[in-house]
Amino acid sequence: MRDSLRTQLTVTLLALTILPLLLSGLVAAQQTFQAQEQQVLALEGARAQQVTTAVESFLNGVEGQLHLALEVKGLVGQSTGEQQELLSELLAYQDAFADLALLNRDGRELVHVSRLRTYRSQDLGSRAGAPEYRVPSRTGQVYYSPVRFDQVLGEPIITISLPVLDPASGELRGVLVGDARLKRIWDVLAGMALGEGESVYIVSEEGRLIAHRNPSVVLRGTRFEVPARDGIYPGLDSPQVVLAFETIQFGEQSLRVVAERSTTEAFRLARNTLLITAVAVLGGIVLAAGAGLAAVRRIVRPIESLSSTVELVAAGDFSRRVPLAVARYRRGSGTREDEIGRLATTFNRMAAQLQDMVAGLETRVAERTRDLERRSNYLQASAEVGRAAASILEVDRLTGQVVNLIRERFDLYYVGLFLVNEGGRGAWAVLRAGTGKAGQALISRGHRIRVGEGMIGWAVSRGQARVSGEAARDVVRLATPELPETRSEAALPLRSRGQVIGALTVQHVMSGAFDPETVAVLQLMADQVAVAIDNARLFAESQAALAAERRAYGEVSAKAWQRLSAAREQWGYRSSEEGLAPATGQWPREMQQALG
Repeated sequence: MRDSLRTQLTVTLLALTILPLLLSGLVAAQQTFQAQEQQVLALEGARAQQVTTAVESFLNGVEGQLHLALEVKGLVGQSTGEQQELLSELLAYQDAFADLALLNRDGRELVHVSRLRTYRSQDLGSRAGAPEYRVPSRTGQVYYSPVRFDQVLGEPIITISLPVLDPASGELRGVLVGDARLKRIWDVLAGMALGEGESVYIVSEEGRLIAHRNPSVVLRGTRFEVPARDGIYPGLDSPQVVLAFETIQFGEQSLRVVAERSTTEAFRLARNTLLITAVAVLGGIVLAAGAGLAAVRRIVRPIESLSSTVELVAAGDFSRRVPLAVARYRRGSGTREDEIGRLATTFNRMAAQLQDMVAGLETRVAERTRDLERRSNYLQASAEVGRAAASILEVDRLTGQVVNLIRERFDLYYVGLFLVNEGGRGAWAVLRAGTGKAGQALISRGHRIRVGEGMIGWAVSRGQARVSGEAARDVVRLATPELPETRSEAALPLRSRGQVIGALTVQHVMSGAFDPETVAVLQLMADQVAVAIDNARLFAESQAALAAERRAYGEVSAKAWQRLSAAREQWGYRSSEEGLAPATGQWPREMQQALG
């Protein structure tokens, strides 16, 4: 039961103990992972910075060798043969160069030496349109070309060119060009001591890999897009890595030195810490849950016993009582009652009072229900009687059907209907309809009651209902031998248009069967019957008057036609082309009959 007090207390106590533990564990785990991420980023950043320093040192060394050839060894002031020898010597002792060339002020090659081939004078050409000549000749700055891969050597090459200036005038006298081999950087990466899942590589500005511990990765033409900032991203060697990078800027070119470590290795310590934290939190949860459940049990068991008793009482078993022992607990050698015990005592008193009250209430409700059902039946029966009375316009048929309907619907012993008959010796209430064999017998012997005598005569003379709860004790009532089982009776006047035209007697085999409300319903029904009888009488009288008028009108019309026919000789005309002419000859018998 989700809404029980035990559940609510258990959930509350567990929430108050477990949630802080879980929250603290999650916060600790998050902080551990964040700290581990920052540590790994710092470490990888240091790796990238180490390689960056090595690469910058290499490029600065290459550029320094070119400056040394120009400034110290006096390359410009020597003859072509001496220049050829000097560059060849530099190429031989510095394996960082693949090619060396000296250009004049117009960009034409004066000397060109290479590791792969021998250049003769007829092989020398012009580089006036090449960027390695144009940039230093115009800006006076050192030029670095984009990294490219030599098709023969199969390794990355970068071209470095320096302007050759006159020491005295500062005018351009030529350009010294050298193709530097970046394979030396591979050796730097290969010599680094890297951890498990760690990798360092260099990416060109165009996104191509130019250096890696595994040369085959470079030779495959692998490309990698370096993110905009350090963080956790899909890596080159692992699906998910912690990545940091440094940018090497030389001239207008740049390289990205990237150091990465797989998240599996990067967060190994954090996962171990999280596992230890989870075990500690789980242990705390188990201890807190055990203590909480024990406390909840001590609190809830008495309340559950009280609740079960309350439910039984609510279900109708008012004899149930709460055991007072459920609210007691021992302290030392004695006992005392707490708030739940006082609640149980109060509830028991309330249950006893409620039991007494419900017992009396059930009796009253049953009585009222019976009364309501009876009154509802009476009202329904009254409506049926009214509808039946309103649909019949013959007095004898109306009275006979009404008394039987009233007796059936109201479950009465006997019902009789009297109509007032004015005679020479006073007014009498004559029985016109009665139910059962008793009613037939009373009608057969011409049963009537003088107005003013008995309950019927009393009701007619006063226009009021008279009720006898004990028929045998009513001094006004006239007993009838045909109705020996009558114990209570009510006489109801039939009132219509301000006059009393009769009375209705209703009799029951039980004493006190007619209470004031029942009598009111019966009186309303009697008034409806009286109006219906009065209407039936008026209808019968109007029909008789109409028939008499019709007969009188027919006699007058016949005599008038006879006088008219005796006074005139011709009563017929014939129509022809010549006009109208009196009819002659013998009339048909039908016409003679019509004229009388």
